Amino acid sequence: MSKEKVEKEEVKKLTNKKGITLIALVITIIVLLILAGITISTLTSDNGIIDNAYKAKNETRIAELQGRLDEIGFEVYQNDVWLEDEEYMAEYEKQIKEDDMFKNAQKVERHGLEIDVISEEGYIFYISEDKVEYAGVEGDKLPSIDITISAGENINKKVTLTVNIENNINRRVQYTIYRDNTEVRKSYNKRK
Repeated sequence: MSKEKVEKEEVKKLTNKKGITLIALVITIIVLLILAGITISTLTSDNGIIDNAYKAKNETRIAELQGRLDEIGFEVYQNDVWLEDEEYMAEYEKQIKEDDMFKNAQKVERHGLEIDVISEEGYIFYISEDKVEYAGVEGDKLPSIDITISAGENINKKVTLTVNIENNINRRVQYTIYRDNTEVRKSYNKRK
């Protein structure tokens, strides 16, 4: 073969090579954007990975605090099983206040045979002689309840009650009842 023919064939080979077309590039970018959108929504949605991780962290911390409060009560009981109820609860309160997990607690307060604890993070626990109960987070908005009561089919008397729970600190629930546009304030004490 002549030198010219070889050069022409090499030029044809170079011009016939296929590269990435503009359409393929645009489609690739679109697919990547869709995948990025799905990933971002999976991470940040209300039930996304970040939200679930935050909830799991809080639940773990609550369980850790509740478990430690149970341990403190058991240790107090183990150290002196002959303590009377009042003495036991007084020692329980003292040990909670001295414990490293609760040194910075917002509140550790005894009311007879019960102790109220609000952790540094605002988690509320109620402690009795035999039980540690988690009651929620300080400052959480409590539910509102609407109830409609009718006297019967033939009676035109109807009462609508709206109950707004305003406070749940110290186991005292304050609420307001509206009956026929008249406000009636009440409070209910959850203590035994």
